Amino acid sequence: MILLSISLAYHIKPDINYFYIAYVCFFIQAVVVIVFQVLLLFYFSPDYAGSIRAVFISRGWGDVYNYGYGLWNVQLKGNSLLPFFFFTSFVFLKGKSRFLLSSCFFIASIFSGNFAFVLGFISFFLLYGLINLKISAIKLYFFIFITVISMLVFYDTIFDYLIKIVSQKSGYSGQHRIEQSLALIGDLAENKMTLFFGGGLGSTDISGFGFAFNDVIYFELQTLYIVNQMGFVFFLIFVLFNIYFVIKYVKSKEAIIIYISYLVYSFWNPYVFDTNHIVVIVVLVSLPIFLRKKHVRGGTC
Repeated sequence: MILLSISLAYHIKPDINYFYIAYVCFFIQAVVVIVFQVLLLFYFSPDYAGSIRAVFISRGWGDVYNYGYGLWNVQLKGNSLLPFFFFTSFVFLKGKSRFLLSSCFFIASIFSGNFAFVLGFISFFLLYGLINLKISAIKLYFFIFITVISMLVFYDTIFDYLIKIVSQKSGYSGQHRIEQSLALIGDLAENKMTLFFGGGLGSTDISGFGFAFNDVIYFELQTLYIVNQMGFVFFLIFVLFNIYFVIKYVKSKEAIIIYISYLVYSFWNPYVFDTNHIVVIVVLVSLPIFLRKKHVRGGTC
């Protein structure tokens, strides 16, 4: 159903209300993440991290944890599209709306503590910077120079953050992701038929390279799970159809860059193949109507 819905979402009748409703919902989400971060920082020490995490998980709110230093990782349900809405607000909004919404989405994304979000931001700024620099040699060198200088200036902050991420990912989370990936790859490579045509949609018995996951449909690398089910032939057909739909219905090169950046960070998480992907497509397809109305009002929003 998700695979079919993702493909059909491009054909939905565009409506500016989809755009506004999505923005309101995820702006509220961003504010909630920021408020939780502030409350946790000021009223709870990392000593309470285990108890607080248990409360959030038991109530189905998501996952909130702290490794004993720095910011809390406020990974609430619904956070997955915060970077996406930062991208869209940064590119398509103007004036105070752009500053307010972009800042809010950016801060909430950082507070989420998801390293994949960082990959999405890097992808977005590189691609968006390059198309706006128009690939002229001088401007390209200047862009690289500014990037390098910025990394040197903020070296300590970046280094500390990377060390924190590596230490976190080297634990259970990273190990579990590797085990899942090896099981999926080993199961896919079992014979040529499954390699090319997959194990079938809905298959739940995955085993390979000594790892087994029975009755499991939730994998960290959900894309790899879809490849396992569809095989390379059908997955390639699915990808080519979606590339065609993106070119036909999204059109704007800025919107395509936003979509690519979303795929970069969502690939490493399960929500690349869930309803979040459908929201992304519906918003991007509805963007032309929003842009036309913005120009009619004098180019501001």
